[in-house]
Amino acid sequence: MGFSDRRQLFKMQLSVLIIELLALIILMALGIYYSTSNGNWGVLVVIYLLAAMFAVSNIYGIKKMQLYLKLYKDYSGFKVTMTPVINEMRSTQHDLNNQLQTLKQTYALEDGHPDAAAFYKTLDGDMKMLSMFLKTDKVIINALLANQYAVARDKGIDLQVNCTNKQLQCKMDDFGLTSVLSNLIQNALETSPGDSVISLELTGDGDNTLIKISNPGKLDAKSPGDIFRMGYSSKSKNRGIGLYNVHRLVTGVGGRIEVILDSGLVTFLVILPYS
Repeated sequence: MGFSDRRQLFKMQLSVLIIELLALIILMALGIYYSTSNGNWGVLVVIYLLAAMFAVSNIYGIKKMQLYLKLYKDYSGFKVTMTPVINEMRSTQHDLNNQLQTLKQTYALEDGHPDAAAFYKTLDGDMKMLSMFLKTDKVIINALLANQYAVARDKGIDLQVNCTNKQLQCKMDDFGLTSVLSNLIQNALETSPGDSVISLELTGDGDNTLIKISNPGKLDAKSPGDIFRMGYSSKSKNRGIGLYNVHRLVTGVGGRIEVILDSGLVTFLVILPYS
């Protein structure tokens, strides 16, 4: 759901609110007439209580929708600003990689240089993090990947991202997609030992966008479906929200999520339909 869809949804919600208000006014008028005619003011009190609950509920809904609209406006402006920068980075990335390989060969030829390997490793890591900003056509997803790569590197974990589906076309909006990816990556980081590899693949099959993430580990749940239950967590108490939200978001747009256990790896496969 894009920004224009959210705006249309906001207009629809506002129209429904107006209709509901008119119906409530008519109901209150009938309640007043009934109460004055029969002397039973309890009915009017109940109507006023229902009106108060209705008002609070709808005010919260309107405020929430206004917040969504503001977030989308801010994101749209950020995307317009960052797109030229990302295009420039893409145009120079190939040259930078060539220069990095040349630098690596130069240091390899120099005997007795104690800091050469460490210097190249740091530079190579910085280049990989920079490449995260270019993985997809979605600015917010690239920012997430770069951030999670840095977190993984600090933990001694190698987060490898392979993307052959840069558009990531699906029914889910960018914020929902960001939440799904963020929760899946964080779950993998929290359940993987140090000095391990997490593999993230962003692909497509012609009808669906596919997200596949694998990490070394195991599941303690009696059945794979239990991990999507609210409150389930193998990490600590008061957890178990992330994967529940992933399942809720994915199924909410008609997608599905599968858990695969094989050769000491835990793999989550998310299938999101294009339309």
